[in-house]
Amino acid sequence: MLTIKCPNCKEEMIEIEFKDGHKEYECWDCKLAFEEKLTLLGRILRKLRII
Repeated sequence: MLTIKCPNCKEEMIEIEFKDGHKEYECWDCKLAFEEKLTLLGRILRKLRII
């Protein structure tokens, strides 16, 4: 599984998936939420674990 790191504190973030399909990542240490905004190419690369 691909882990997303918080850009502020570099800790692992928790993935939250909503019913409409979009995902947000929340850092429990910083209490910040980041919405995933990927292009089609970004989604393909994410699945291939390049980015």
